[in-house]
Amino acid sequence: MRAYLFPFFCLLAAACVASAQAQPDHIIVVIADDHSAHDSTPYGSAIVDTPHMQELADEGMVFDRAYVASPSCAPSRAALLTGLMPARNGAMRNHSYPNSGTHYLTADLQDAGYHVAAFGKVGHGKKGAELAGFDYYNSAFLADPNFLNRSDGQAYNGKSLQAVRRYMEDKSQEESLCLFLGINDPHKPWDSTRNRYSADGKNFDVPYFVDSEAFRGELSTYYNEVDHVDHLIGEFRAMAKEILGDNVLFVYTADHGAALPFGKWTLFEAGIRSPFIFSWQGKIQAGTRSVAMVSWIDLLPTLIGLGGGSMPEGIDGRSFASVLMGKKDTHREWIFASHVGDGQQNYSPSRSVSDGKWKYIRYLDDEYMFTTHQDLNNNKSFTRFHPEWVAIAEAGHAGAQDILSRYYLPAKEHLYDLESDPFEERNLADDVRVREVKARLSRVMDDWMKDQGDDGVDEGSSFFKRADARYPWGSHDF
Repeated sequence: MRAYLFPFFCLLAAACVASAQAQPDHIIVVIADDHSAHDSTPYGSAIVDTPHMQELADEGMVFDRAYVASPSCAPSRAALLTGLMPARNGAMRNHSYPNSGTHYLTADLQDAGYHVAAFGKVGHGKKGAELAGFDYYNSAFLADPNFLNRSDGQAYNGKSLQAVRRYMEDKSQEESLCLFLGINDPHKPWDSTRNRYSADGKNFDVPYFVDSEAFRGELSTYYNEVDHVDHLIGEFRAMAKEILGDNVLFVYTADHGAALPFGKWTLFEAGIRSPFIFSWQGKIQAGTRSVAMVSWIDLLPTLIGLGGGSMPEGIDGRSFASVLMGKKDTHREWIFASHVGDGQQNYSPSRSVSDGKWKYIRYLDDEYMFTTHQDLNNNKSFTRFHPEWVAIAEAGHAGAQDILSRYYLPAKEHLYDLESDPFEERNLADDVRVREVKARLSRVMDDWMKDQGDDGVDEGSSFFKRADARYPWGSHDF
């Protein structure tokens, strides 16, 4: 070889190596079930300590304005896996599935060269995983060795984690993996045996909860399940570092907010704002935060792009890889979300749109009271604090009456300034000073619904109409 050609071939070889390492060898996406972003250390909680989530954040990027497409399990997960909003993929109600023939983005990850597998709850139920076309799926509950499910007394003995480990060890020797690991916690019933948090004293720092003994107990059980999620994130990260090496893109997120008032089943921030934390050693700058608005429908297009795949046409999602790589600091101009109901429970057909500062919510059927499992099923395994809240309000507590009024009898239109009112306490929809803002967001929502083919029609509910309210501030006979 001529001497003067040697440096050229060295540069060429280096470029080939760099190109080969331009994509992650492996991708791991951990999805929790019903975890509100603000209940974690990376999102500022002074009550819920999540050291493994914080370690992930310290090594990568936290998205402060990441949102799901819908605040209930099936529509949210269907949107994630198809890159289509609920009205376009057909899964609008909970426990529903996308229309037959809908394209799933798992196929595009497979075309990019990844073996795509799911453990735990990723699609909604076994059928959701089957429809998504994973190369492999195992719907067993993901749990640590000490976990005991009190609802059926079954001890898991770490077998589900062992299955993930074996799969990593076996498949990573020959293929690039994209593993979706779905944790059922902190979905109800809250039955983890972890006991890090107790109900001693006031244990929350948000203004829209009523302080009561039963509620503090419920929160402590929820926090212990979040602690379980954090523990499992640590387990999965340790596995990945040991078995898969350094060139791994690791993601943590959740399908929507907690099953608490103004959370799951609502379009308030606690219902649709999701934790979104990414790390990729040497690629994503450590310890960074982004205020770019991103949606769950954008996640798989982002993974496909980072993995070197081709993007399908006609989807609603789009890659925010340039934000992750530090090349851009914005992504979406608008964030949209929708909710219909869960059978005849949690019925509250509604839509929302936000530009980051202003948030507009519209209820499409204001004939009915807002009700959920939380107050309809007090004799079952769900929360039992609503009768206590009602008793406090009935005794004349103005703050409790205001909270329950906003919960049971939401206004038809809502407008919030998220910068000055992040907990959405002050509805400005009737404030003449911002009527042009409301009109603008209302028009954007109308145009979006038309583009989505969303006519807002639903079959209604057999539950309580507003005329059934026992008090001017709401509530009904349990």
